Amino acid sequence: MSVFRGFSAYDYGREYFAIFVRRNFQTSQRWCEVRSELEKKLQEQKKKPESSFEMESEFGNFYCQFEKQTSQLCAYILECYFILLSNQNTKKEEQQKVLQTIIEQIKKVNNYIKLTREEFEQKLKQDILDSLSRAEQEYIETHGNLDYLLIQQSQEKKKFRKDLAQQIDKKAEHKQKTYELIEKLIIKTKTADLEPQYKFMFKGFMMFDYVRQYFLMLINIAIPIQNKWINDRNALQKIIMDNQKKPQEFIQLKGEGGQFYAKYHKEKKCYFILYTDEVIDLEKQKQVVDQVYQLITPDGKYIKMNKEEVDLKYSQQVKTILQQNEKVDTEQLMKIEGNNRQKTISPEQQSDINDPLKSNKTGSINNQQRNNLYLQEEMKPLNQ
Repeated sequence: MSVFRGFSAYDYGREYFAIFVRRNFQTSQRWCEVRSELEKKLQEQKKKPESSFEMESEFGNFYCQFEKQTSQLCAYILECYFILLSNQNTKKEEQQKVLQTIIEQIKKVNNYIKLTREEFEQKLKQDILDSLSRAEQEYIETHGNLDYLLIQQSQEKKKFRKDLAQQIDKKAEHKQKTYELIEKLIIKTKTADLEPQYKFMFKGFMMFDYVRQYFLMLINIAIPIQNKWINDRNALQKIIMDNQKKPQEFIQLKGEGGQFYAKYHKEKKCYFILYTDEVIDLEKQKQVVDQVYQLITPDGKYIKMNKEEVDLKYSQQVKTILQQNEKVDTEQLMKIEGNNRQKTISPEQQSDINDPLKSNKTGSINNQQRNNLYLQEEMKPLNQ
């Protein structure tokens, strides 16, 4: 196994890996899963990035270093993580040294923060591979080959698994008590769950540029930062990329946290994508997407704008379209849900809810606080 196995750079502005260099291993289903796990970890860091962090995987240790850089030619700010993939047994100080060398190498390229994926590949991939090869040779000459350490590590892992299995067996009684406690908590919150919570119908909107291969104008009305959203977005992107040769005119996709409806602008090779709650029917999705489509596509130059220019010109207008449709649909949907909820509440439960004393005992005040926190979480911006 190589000492230094790969390098990558994750651009927060364009929300993708600008480059991914691998050494001595091929892509696989498991590798794609590990990359997704790394992207989730990077998204978790977005709000308040650490100067550096690490993530272990079966392919090695990812050492990630945060960089913030402003272009000298334009008001573009790069926020990204430079990432080195190394053998788990590689000394940390050597990982930091090699990563810093590659970062300095990249910064020598004029206006590197505006490079596309293709330009990164053409200008930097081979240089980075050469740097990793030289660093690995120097590491082996100084610290020795890692094969012996790998055998020793394998034996230690086997012993660890055996000890862990014995500990799990001893904790069976503790697990049972934990399950009982969880059941009690579920029972305690059943009445609280009967209280209605406001649910946004139109969660967000975005566009996908086939040429530059990234999302832009990511408008967040009610998309919580969580794995469901990341999984849904990745699933949509996979469908789009899998059909590059013959793009679909329309795409419908139901995900874990909502549903997508996308319309393709063939002339400019761009998708207009709406993200809604699953209760919104297809006709309504089409109607809202068409409103945004008619707003933007008459200006044929929109596809040449960068992300910041598109946001500045159109994001507020698109938000207004979503909010207007939200206002129209919400009252009717809430009435329907209210009628359905009334049918599912037993007379005894309705009596408890109407009784102020019993209502206090079930924690209605705490539930109101919980609803407020839920709305705050829903309104956290994903890309702003």
